Amino acid sequence: MARLLIIEDEPLLLSDVVELLTYAGFEAFGATTGTEGLRLLPEVQPDLVLCDMMMPELDGHQVLRAIRANPATAKLPFIFLSAVTDPTTRETSLAEGANLYLTKPFTHTDLIEAINACLETV
Repeated sequence: MARLLIIEDEPLLLSDVVELLTYAGFEAFGATTGTEGLRLLPEVQPDLVLCDMMMPELDGHQVLRAIRANPATAKLPFIFLSAVTDPTTRETSLAEGANLYLTKPFTHTDLIEAINACLETV
């Protein structure tokens, strides 16, 4: 069972995604800030991180840079979940090391397929 860390500052969306992924057979853990997500990383030891882009404290890009800078997590699959639909932002996010960029709103099927695609490449 794959372990997933979801970092999302919108509590209702975080709860829905954790519930969906748990129902889909994943072990899902949630964090409401980038700081909390990075703090949970060594404890959870996820197989993949899903992260919102626009958050207080640390934004998604700062979380991604911290994960990529740590040798223990540098290769951890990372999916951005973002309401930003600008193609330049998407391209920048992928160039900075995100594996996938999923635009909100997304379907349950899109989310599961994105996760499975990233986990298959590991």
